[in-house]
Amino acid sequence: METMERTEIGKFLYQERKKRHLTQKNFLGGIVSVSQYSRVESGEQDLRTSEFFKIVQLNHINITNLLNPNDQRDNKELEDKKLNELAIAFYERDLDKIKQIKDESKKNDAFTTLLLDATLMEKILENNLDDLDPKIIEKFSKKLDEAEDWTTDKIFLQLFGSSMMIFNMDRLNMYMKKIVKRYGNTINQYSFERQRRIGSICINYLGRSYKDNDRTQLSQVLLILYNMSAIPDLLMYKLLGQYFEALFTNNREKANELLKVLSFSGYKKFIMNLPK
Repeated sequence: METMERTEIGKFLYQERKKRHLTQKNFLGGIVSVSQYSRVESGEQDLRTSEFFKIVQLNHINITNLLNPNDQRDNKELEDKKLNELAIAFYERDLDKIKQIKDESKKNDAFTTLLLDATLMEKILENNLDDLDPKIIEKFSKKLDEAEDWTTDKIFLQLFGSSMMIFNMDRLNMYMKKIVKRYGNTINQYSFERQRRIGSICINYLGRSYKDNDRTQLSQVLLILYNMSAIPDLLMYKLLGQYFEALFTNNREKANELLKVLSFSGYKKFIMNLPK
């Protein structure tokens, strides 16, 4: 394409593909070869205008994001902000706030992931997962199965952390194996933000595992929590790891002591979500 730098086109298509959690093959639909397209994403090769618009049409891409990159960046920053607000609202069991974010996300076509996350959290707090549209679960499962590496996508990680109750344990363990394989003994080498997201996933997974009396990956997931960086901001995840270990080993005295520590530390609402 002549009107824009090839690096801009490649970066734009890469971001749109990642947003949809698609492999290059699925993103292209046979329009061009994967080997050719991989060079487009890396900025090494041009893409014909006709091929570009076929890819755009196939994936229902709004090219105003390409023509107005500032809008795309603003949307990304706003979505990140809303995802953080959503996580806080969930831990504080603030159903009204979650519904507010859900309604706001409906007004922006770029916030499809945020909308799905808010919908899941709403159903969980309402204890109404049976009423969740099966198409949502199917859509989420498809994204997980098709994504090249969703274990490094921060938005997708938060969404996965909210979805523990919608999958059966066999499928959930299959997904958690990817988390364990990726982070295992190396979790402390990642950024604070990544460790925080993985820590949340591990805690939610342990809660579901305890509910279903499933110990398939108990030791591996606890190891991730214990290997997180020894910084104060991550202390809660380590304490919760000890709490779940106490539950699984039926050490009620230790579990109750940890609940007291969390309560005194200001997490009274949070521990309402924990199994006892």
